[in-house]
Amino acid sequence: NTLNAGQAIELVRGEAHLLARTMETYRVATTLVATPNLFHSFEGDFIPAAATIEEILEESNLAGSVQLATFHPQYRFADTRADDPSNFTNRSPCPIFHLLRACDVERALAGGREDRDDIWQANVERTRALGRGHMEALLRSCMITSAE
Repeated sequence: NTLNAGQAIELVRGEAHLLARTMETYRVATTLVATPNLFHSFEGDFIPAAATIEEILEESNLAGSVQLATFHPQYRFADTRADDPSNFTNRSPCPIFHLLRACDVERALAGGREDRDDIWQANVERTRALGRGHMEALLRSCMITSAE
């Protein structure tokens, strides 16, 4: 069953509402919506879809309780060059929308030694130290080829 872009966004909306509804029971803690057949263009398709999902979270009053993290094969932070290894912190084999409960993120950060910025900065430094070639090889190793 292949979804179109609108159906995929509606699926993410439904999953966000599920996370919010199960906040007390912890039945569902996080959701990944992988879209291997959609949103191939990072800037042309994926970024607008992510913006639409953020708008849905705002309009549904879920922005304070559900967070969106995004991953894409060509992920690029706005302030980086395309070849910067730090972009690999958010690269994935296919476009992914990751929904997390904000309270779980805060709880994890409160129990750790580092704050959110320290974690992000450590990830950036690590990917840059490993280098683009190493990061590309790691991403390729996640891919399933038809020969396998």
